[in-house]
Amino acid sequence: MSNPLGVPWHPKKQTDFTFVFTYLSFLWDLVLHTVTLPDAKCIRYRGKLFTLLDVLLSRKRMSCKDAMSINGTLSHIAFVMPHGRAYLANL
Repeated sequence: MSNPLGVPWHPKKQTDFTFVFTYLSFLWDLVLHTVTLPDAKCIRYRGKLFTLLDVLLSRKRMSCKDAMSINGTLSHIAFVMPHGRAYLANL
């Protein structure tokens, strides 16, 4: 459907129409009007946060790459907050 428009679409990303779908790594539910993180992402992000807390509580050093990764994760999660912002200005 998107080929005539010149928009590339990866075959693995194509799905039949449904009211609940994953898009931009979020689980969208059109009937309930909700956006959530899929369970696998939630578990992975919690793991990142627990690792961050361990580093902070033990007063170890964190690499710049790890700090940027957790900042990106938190910015991504902030996008689904209904009264939040799509960025984390203080970080």
